[in-house]
Amino acid sequence: MLGKLLKHEFQATGRLIPFIFAAIGGLLLLTYLSTLFDIVVFTEMASMLLFACCGAAVIVTLIAVISRYAKSMFGAEGYLTNTLPVSKKSLVLSKALVAFIWLTLSFLVVIVATIVFMWFMGVFNDSFQKGFDEFLQLAGIGGTSGLIKLLIFFTAMMLVQLVVFITQVYLAITINHVAPFNKLGPGGAFVNFIVIYIFFQLIDTVLMFFVPLSLKIGGGDISLSTQPMGGSIFAASSDTMPPAIGLGSYLFNIIGIAVMFWLIIWMTKKKIALK
Repeated sequence: MLGKLLKHEFQATGRLIPFIFAAIGGLLLLTYLSTLFDIVVFTEMASMLLFACCGAAVIVTLIAVISRYAKSMFGAEGYLTNTLPVSKKSLVLSKALVAFIWLTLSFLVVIVATIVFMWFMGVFNDSFQKGFDEFLQLAGIGGTSGLIKLLIFFTAMMLVQLVVFITQVYLAITINHVAPFNKLGPGGAFVNFIVIYIFFQLIDTVLMFFVPLSLKIGGGDISLSTQPMGGSIFAASSDTMPPAIGLGSYLFNIIGIAVMFWLIIWMTKKKIALK
């Protein structure tokens, strides 16, 4: 049943997003041809439209997945959605998975488009390589092995943060349909999100600095360490980068995702008021 729900969610949210992705691809092709034939006016126009489409891809995707959750769960469609012979867990999970996939694709398309555009513009030259090598040495990353580890870490970090964001938004919307918060109107969901976001950021900051678990950067490699990030920063000299990244916040985020997901399921089962 989860597969059918996922298919339905992709169909409901994917009416516009693929066309924006296709537009980005077309503008990249136009940029390449205009640079190939040295048509400056077309290059400038295509570049502006390309970055506008990249921004639109992320914004439209955000609006699509957020409005889809709100309308299908708590709007007029909610009367049908909440009577389907499936668990609330499957309903919420299907929407969260589709939102995660679409947002990940949007960010990936924007990143790839930016890299390809920079390549067309000749950014990746000897000066860029020299500056990049200097940055790696300054950061203490060293060679390719350390860089790959760092990229894997930051990719995992961004994916976790994306799941946190989706769950925070869904929780804020769900709370806004629970009495007495349902009297606040659409703006209540935004206020709920701000409160939840600030709460997470405060705890994230404390745990990142003081939990004795970090990713140590230095000596041309990256490794796990029991040194807290706070102690690492205070121990570092003023002319060097902090040699460790705190991991306590990421452990909290994983636990927070599970707790928020449970709260969403609990409220959709017992507490929601449909409009």
